[in-house]
Amino acid sequence: IDHMNDPKGYTQTLKGWAIEGCIAARLFFRVDAQGRYRNVHCIIDGDQMDVSAFMKKFRTQNVDVDGSGKACKERCADMLDELVFDGYKEHAASFVCVEYRAAEEIEHHLAAARAGICDTGVPSNPAASSVGTGATVSCATAVNDGGGSALLTMQVRPGRSTTAFTNLAELCSGSASPICVDLNAQPREGEANRELVRLVAQTLKMPMARVSVVNGTKSRSKVVRVDNMTPDEVNARLLAIC
Repeated sequence: IDHMNDPKGYTQTLKGWAIEGCIAARLFFRVDAQGRYRNVHCIIDGDQMDVSAFMKKFRTQNVDVDGSGKACKERCADMLDELVFDGYKEHAASFVCVEYRAAEEIEHHLAAARAGICDTGVPSNPAASSVGTGATVSCATAVNDGGGSALLTMQVRPGRSTTAFTNLAELCSGSASPICVDLNAQPREGEANRELVRLVAQTLKMPMARVSVVNGTKSRSKVVRVDNMTPDEVNARLLAIC
């Protein structure tokens, strides 16, 4: 990507696309002598279908502003490589923004990506080492209606071969937001929503009647309500599956 006129807006847009698409995106940029964000590289790591959807947004949705401050699509970007790896190990939805200062730095990151290595270019999260050894989960939030219920923000991918959480390591290190789930159900006539409710109820060991999708019923981004269970109780039961 040649440049970003609106770095804050640009990166927030890419972060939203990454989380929505359940992919790992890493944005590397360099600031020139005039303070402009130039020579930007974005490494996108994920399922081929999700990566294609991410790239389509570049051509069809506004992501930056032009010289007059008007919202615009990305017109100065080239795809350097598109690689498919056998035995690909999926990464959780994430977005990392890294400033680099020398050409050798970005070449290192690009070489790692070409080798199939998910190199974020930032220090590893110390909390990751706590998985299974005193880790904490803080995914659930309270419902402000006095009923002792909780809300879970979740990102789903319907039409998968299995139903499962896909970012358990991040979940248990306390860094997963939202919770990512693959669903063995199609997004039609409420099938995917019912499968999500079933998974949450089974995980929390409670009746399905106490779990409901309260926002995003026709979207991949969903908010799930868990009745008669506090956020602390929900977090504790989620930790038990790590």
